[in-house]
Amino acid sequence: MEESELENTTKWTSKKLHGQYKRQVAYMRSHQWRTPTYYKAKILHMTNDPKCRMCKEKDETVAHIVSACSKIAGSLYKTRHNNVAAAVHHSKCQHYEIKTTDNIWLHKPNAVTENNKVKVLWDFEIKTDRQIEARRPDLVVIDK
Repeated sequence: MEESELENTTKWTSKKLHGQYKRQVAYMRSHQWRTPTYYKAKILHMTNDPKCRMCKEKDETVAHIVSACSKIAGSLYKTRHNNVAAAVHHSKCQHYEIKTTDNIWLHKPNAVTENNKVKVLWDFEIKTDRQIEARRPDLVVIDK
């Protein structure tokens, strides 16, 4: 590229409206590795294999990555779930004036947290008269 051409391109891309296309294309290229293989195979026709890069079982769609991949299910999904449940626990503790950390993401729930108003149970097995498979809820708030 000649110097004057490079200078013109620089001027063009630095303009707020005219340079928007160039900036968006550069942004899209920088995130290409995150594009699911299903999209690459079916829409862009860049590859023939739409299968998930992790489990190689199902098509790698956004829904599959976020909630259905068997390779991710054992670790990342549970961690994400527990982080959200801990944030809800923190919110309930603050609502009922139970002392907690100020930072919601540093909050580590105890199995039993209580004051004179409520008792909050975290990941606590509930005793039942008969056998119930799902008897360990994430969070139980007992009003005293």
